[in-house]
Amino acid sequence: PRFSPGYRGQFSAHEGARDLAVLEEIAIATDGLNLHASVWRREGDAASALRLKLYVLGDVLPLSASLPVFENLGLKVISEDSFPVSFNRDGGWRQEAVILDFAMERADGLPAKLDDLRAPLEDAFHAVLRGDAESDGFNQLVIGASLHWRDVTILRAAGRFLRQAAIPFSLAYMQQALVRNPDVAALLVELFYAHNDPRFVGDREAQLAEIEKRLASALKDVPSLDDDRI
Repeated sequence: PRFSPGYRGQFSAHEGARDLAVLEEIAIATDGLNLHASVWRREGDAASALRLKLYVLGDVLPLSASLPVFENLGLKVISEDSFPVSFNRDGGWRQEAVILDFAMERADGLPAKLDDLRAPLEDAFHAVLRGDAESDGFNQLVIGASLHWRDVTILRAAGRFLRQAAIPFSLAYMQQALVRNPDVAALLVELFYAHNDPRFVGDREAQLAEIEKRLASALKDVPSLDDDRI
């Protein structure tokens, strides 16, 4: 493999071997993506900071394409470094690639708990780029409410249904209300599954009553009357 001098100046040989393995996995993957995102943190980074390595085969993903996705996930990009890489693929031909290293922090300034955020963020980013998930402000709930991107689609769909039912709030305002009240957002998803999950085992009515009790308590702490109405 051929790593750029800039890469060799920032990363160890061990990290280089690991990054090369990721690129080789992308090269043989069959999911249609020519990239992979990996969330990490460097020792000494602030509690609200995290980093994301974006491994890309072929053409570089422009910042104009990735930046809105990051922002909609509730992240603020501080800096970006780009490291060209080339390696031999099966068959002997040379594969050009690039590793983009983003330094970011949570836009809300709260601590970024890496172990809790890594997998949901990576999954959501990949889902958006595959076209399986939309990229909008609802995705801030992946971090803010610790929701999987598939759970976020439930709240997005509910918001659109309410718009069709002529609720006097825009979809963007409903999204902002949920982001401001992440505990309520998480409880609404929990309530949805309690109502509709065919795999549920136990006393469904008792579970619904318990969730509704917690939801009523959470709504009492919502400071905005409009947010409470939504």
